[in-house]
Amino acid sequence: MLSKEFLKQLHRFHLKMETLSKDFLMGPYRSAFKGRGMEFEEVRPYQYGDDIRTIDWNVTARFHTPFVKEFREERDLTFLLIVDCSSSTVFGHPKTKREILIELASLIAFSAIENHDNIGLILFSDRVETYLPPKKGSRHVLRLIRELVSHQSVARPSNLKKTLHQVGTLFKKKIVCFLLSDFIFPSIQPLLSPLAKKHEMVSICVKDPLEYAFPDWNLMPLYDLETEKYQLIDTSKSSSRATERIEMHRTTMKKLGIDWIEIDTKSAYLNVLHKYFTTKKQRRR
Repeated sequence: MLSKEFLKQLHRFHLKMETLSKDFLMGPYRSAFKGRGMEFEEVRPYQYGDDIRTIDWNVTARFHTPFVKEFREERDLTFLLIVDCSSSTVFGHPKTKREILIELASLIAFSAIENHDNIGLILFSDRVETYLPPKKGSRHVLRLIRELVSHQSVARPSNLKKTLHQVGTLFKKKIVCFLLSDFIFPSIQPLLSPLAKKHEMVSICVKDPLEYAFPDWNLMPLYDLETEKYQLIDTSKSSSRATERIEMHRTTMKKLGIDWIEIDTKSAYLNVLHKYFTTKKQRRR
C-alpha cells in the first residue's frame, strides 16, 4: 500500500514532468519520430501559400473555386522504455543516476502519450524486474511513472541478455526502443545486433563525472552496491577502465546504427534531449 505522502510526491512529480514535456519536447519529439504515413482528412478552400500540388481538382471543378486536400499523420507508433534499475544507478551527485534515468523515462513517456503513441516499460537488472505492455492514455502513463518511482533498486548487476531476448520475443513488428542505463556492463553487441536490424533503437547513457575522474589512491577497499561486498580496487586504473568501457559501447552503437546519447548527473539533461530530438528531425529531412 502506497502512503499518502508518496502519492502526493508522485502527483507533484507527474505534473512537473508533464509540464516540461509539453513545454520543451512535444514538437521536436513528434518530428523526430515519424508515423507510418499520411492519410486523407478533409478538403478546404485554397489559401494563399498552400502547395498547389494539394489542390483537389475534382472538388475545384464542381464548385468553381480552388480546394485543397488536407492530410494528417498516421502515427500508431509503439515505444518501449528499457530502464536499468540495478544498484549501480543509485550513485551520483547532485542527483543520482537513477533519479536522472527516472526523469528521462518520464519525459519520453509523456511525449509519447501527448502524441497518441503507445508506450511500454521494462525495468531490468540481471533479469526483467517489471514489464508493462505498451498502451496509450494518461492513466497508463501515470501507472508507468508509479512503477518507475516506486521500484527499489536491486542488489544485482546489470545484464541485458534475458531482457533483450524477451524484447525480441515480445515484439515482432517494428518499435522504437529507448535503452536507459549507466552501461556498467561488458559488450552487448551480439545481443543488440538482431534487435537493431528490426527495431529503431536509442541508447541513453547516464554517468557521474566522478566515475571518470576517480582519485589515484592505488589499492583501496570499496563497497560494491551490486554484489553487496567489499572489493579491493586499484583506483589508479578505475578512471581509464570506465572511459574504455564507455568508448566500447559508443563504438558498438555507431557500428549497429543505434543513436547514442551521453548525459551526466551535473548536466542540463533537458537541453541534451531537446537537442537530440531536433537533430534527429533535421536528419530525417
